[in-house]
Amino acid sequence: KDGATGTAGTTLGQNRLSFIRGDRSLEGDTTAKPFRVRTSRQGDIVNSTVWYSARPAAGYSLLGYSTFANTHKDRLPMLYVGGNDGMLHGFSAEDGTEKIAYIPQGVYKNMAALTKTTYQSGHKYFVDGSPFTGDANVSTTASTPDWRTLLVSTLGAGGKGYFVLDVTTPGRKSGAASTTSTPVSNFTNTDPNASAVVWADKTDGSDADIGYIFGDPVTAEGNSQQATQIARMNDGRWAVVLGNGYNSTNEDPVLVVQYLDGQSTTAAPSIRKIAAATGTTGNATANGLSTPRLVDLNGDGTPDVVYAGDLKGNLWKFDIAHTDPANWKMAFSTAGCTSCTPLFTATEKTNTTERQPIVSPPSVRPNSTGGMMVAFGTGMNVTRADPENTKVQTVYSVLDNTNYKLVDGHIQVCETTSDTVCKIRADMEPATVPGISSLA
Repeated sequence: KDGATGTAGTTLGQNRLSFIRGDRSLEGDTTAKPFRVRTSRQGDIVNSTVWYSARPAAGYSLLGYSTFANTHKDRLPMLYVGGNDGMLHGFSAEDGTEKIAYIPQGVYKNMAALTKTTYQSGHKYFVDGSPFTGDANVSTTASTPDWRTLLVSTLGAGGKGYFVLDVTTPGRKSGAASTTSTPVSNFTNTDPNASAVVWADKTDGSDADIGYIFGDPVTAEGNSQQATQIARMNDGRWAVVLGNGYNSTNEDPVLVVQYLDGQSTTAAPSIRKIAAATGTTGNATANGLSTPRLVDLNGDGTPDVVYAGDLKGNLWKFDIAHTDPANWKMAFSTAGCTSCTPLFTATEKTNTTERQPIVSPPSVRPNSTGGMMVAFGTGMNVTRADPENTKVQTVYSVLDNTNYKLVDGHIQVCETTSDTVCKIRADMEPATVPGISSLA
């Protein structure tokens, strides 16, 4: 359709599609060549970071994973990145050739702008978020695992939402033996391959809890190419865990657990949400949850708690340790709370009514005397006004002094008077660190 009038035009639409796919024959400034002249077919890459993916290397000892890893040991190494030409791009890490380009449904309505000769003076963001990949068992039957490598990315400044692609089979690396079991690529633009690659697409704006999701992937220590946000949850299902982002319709801070199993030809995998605040006042207005940090307390490979900040300066803690997800909840709060209790709220030291936004994932370490130290910095660079904002920001290290116990092999907060004292958050004393103007 024409981006200005909304009227359908088969020839114009096809020409625009050809332009977006790289055809330069209609670039010019004449009636016969009405599309803008590009310096490159590749659109600008601004905030999206490049993600490298090669052979499966998570090292899980779970059923079927070693077979999966061996099958795909010779697959083509790939580089994935979002472009403001409307596409998530996948390039061969061997020779740079493009192997896949995906246009999320949330950017369809703006694609016509890319062809306009005035585009350079009215730049738009499209796929501006940072992709990451992870291996997950998407089977719903425990005895028959179905391992895949899934890519998750957001639109960043380009729009609300996120999408998930199956990138298990990009092809074989050069020099692979002819007898290799690694499958050939299914990155083709014809069905059933094309539709099978799209695992979920939540970028159409229909979910009132999903906003603009920013932030780089949260990676494992010692392995910058293993994203910790793709994980096996305590209910046994694999999911990607995200903050819901900013400027959603509801404006609440919400933890999003996007399950990765259960995909079918008629429905995408299900979603579970945990809201830290709901309603029309306080933390439930002009807010949203930032990138989360998942923490495995007992070393069994499943995250038990999640820490994440929001635009109101709250550091939230989500309890996801129970095997029944119906019991996942906000820590320090009663189940179903509409105005839950944060672990900590960051405010400017001399003006305690001035909230300090938290947009980056915190760092978490065990405390030598018990509990967890949760460190984070405040401040944001999301809106156009942020670079000129001179308000005081702060680096914090907060002690979460919650004590836990093992019950049937799973983590629980100790609740009774016979247990060690629980749910105590220690007071913080101001500290001074050279080179940092404000540290609490």
